[in-house]
Amino acid sequence: AGSVLIATTGTNGYVIVDAVRFVKTQTLPEIIVDNADSTGVSITGGWTSSTYSPGYYGSDYLHDGNTGQGTKSVRFTPTIPTTGDYEVFARWTANSSRASNVPFDITRSGGTDTVLVDQRYNDGVWVSLGVYAFDAGTAGSVTISNTGTSGYVIADAVRLVPR
Repeated sequence: AGSVLIATTGTNGYVIVDAVRFVKTQTLPEIIVDNADSTGVSITGGWTSSTYSPGYYGSDYLHDGNTGQGTKSVRFTPTIPTTGDYEVFARWTANSSRASNVPFDITRSGGTDTVLVDQRYNDGVWVSLGVYAFDAGTAGSVTISNTGTSGYVIADAVRLVPR
C-alpha cells in the first residue's frame, strides 16, 4: 500500500534509478524466558542455581554439576503471540570447564531440531541457534539437556526474536 516515485522534475543531469528496497520493521516484541521465571520453565533432575560466573541473564543461572548425564534437562516454553518465523538465541556463562557438546532441542512447527553448542565460548552473550517457524501459543520450546555431554552444562535463558 505504498510506493516510491523518482522523477526528473527540476534536475539538470541524468537521473539513475536502480532499485528500491522495502524493509519489514519488527512489530512484535522479542520474547525472553529466564531460568528463574515462575512460568514457562520446566526443570528435570537436580540442577544447581549459581551466580559464581558473571555474564548471566537475570538473577542467576543453573548448572548440572557435571553429573547425571542424560537425566537432566531444562525446558523453556515461550508464549508465542503470532505464528511466524523467530530467531532463537541462548545465553550462558562460558568457562573451560563447560561442556563442548550441549544439545539444544528446538521444538517448533513441524518437528524438533537439535543444535550442539560449545559452552566453553561466547560468555554472557546471546548466541543464535537459527531461525525457526513457530505456531502461536505454547506448543514450541527450547530444551537444554546434559545427554552425552562432557563438562558442566549451563541453563540460563533463551530469547526469540520475530523475523
